Amino acid sequence: EYLSDDFATGGAPTRLVKADRPRRGHRLYVILDPGHGGSDPGVVHGGLYEDELAYDIMLRLKNFLEQNSVTVMTTVRDASDNGQPKNLSRWSNGSMEYVKTTPPYRILDSRVSVNMRVYLVNSLYQQLKKRGISDRNIIFISLHMDHLHPSMRGAMIYYPNENLRRKSFKAHGRIYRKYLESKNVRLRFASREIRKAASFSYNFSRTLVRAFKRNKIPVHSYRPIRPFVYRKNRKWIPGVIRYSKVPTSVLIEVVNMANRHDLANIRNYRFRDRVARAIAQAIL
Repeated sequence: EYLSDDFATGGAPTRLVKADRPRRGHRLYVILDPGHGGSDPGVVHGGLYEDELAYDIMLRLKNFLEQNSVTVMTTVRDASDNGQPKNLSRWSNGSMEYVKTTPPYRILDSRVSVNMRVYLVNSLYQQLKKRGISDRNIIFISLHMDHLHPSMRGAMIYYPNENLRRKSFKAHGRIYRKYLESKNVRLRFASREIRKAASFSYNFSRTLVRAFKRNKIPVHSYRPIRPFVYRKNRKWIPGVIRYSKVPTSVLIEVVNMANRHDLANIRNYRFRDRVARAIAQAIL
């Protein structure tokens, strides 16, 4: 797919809300979402699968964070793995991933999978809020790989643009009645929440870019932080951050798999380790 350079209002939110650093001495809580999975591998290029790469980086990031006393929650589990990242340059694509809802949702439909993640993330967030956890100490990150024009290189970070968000969300269909997190649930978003999320998420995106650069991880040369995806003359926000109630919510496109340099990097498990370490540094 091609990404237009006519990006209209890409960049910072229209109004910034002060985003304080996490409270010192208070535990951090991070929700990690590896994109795609199950019947939906995402981008397939050069013998590599987006969902497997995202899951591998998620495991590495989880390990780094837990070593630093961060509480990590994940949206997806691969029933066929041992919970450890793979120090390999390529491996076969599995299809045993499931979303960790109650009961678990085996990923057989990409749209249902996204909606289930939305409900799960918001359920986890509400549980943390009931425990009195500050918004400043909760972060949601969705991990992906992109497939753009081969000339484009480097990571991009998306945060939820305040003007493209809806005031409510409810997925329709019988399947959603089967799961605790989605049954009879409608998510609502106040204007103040939406503005706050844009600011918090944008500020965290800037911290991520700085951490990537410190760790020599390429970032996109033109607006690496973007408030929406712009493709085929349409603006849109990926659903997992569009409908997230977590004030700090970002989606990271780690590499462009169509670019040969990015593809060579992501094959290397040491690079995937550096990516995870950089994200951990931005959080900590």
